Amino acid sequence: MKNGDKFGFYNDCVGFFTIGIWMFLISAAILITILLFGVTMLMSINTMDRYDDPKGKSITIAAGD
Repeated sequence: MKNGDKFGFYNDCVGFFTIGIWMFLISAAILITILLFGVTMLMSINTMDRYDDPKGKSITIAAGD
């Protein structure tokens, strides 16, 4: 081996993101997206404005076909 023949840095041939890291990042992003979608759907649920009074007239909802 000559003086000019040296190995480069250990990270010259290997990328920072391996396949395992990419799989984790993509699956974590998908799961976090599903979680955030579910939380925003739960936060958008509203309670009814009127409740059925058992002593008064019952609420009727017209269901059109």
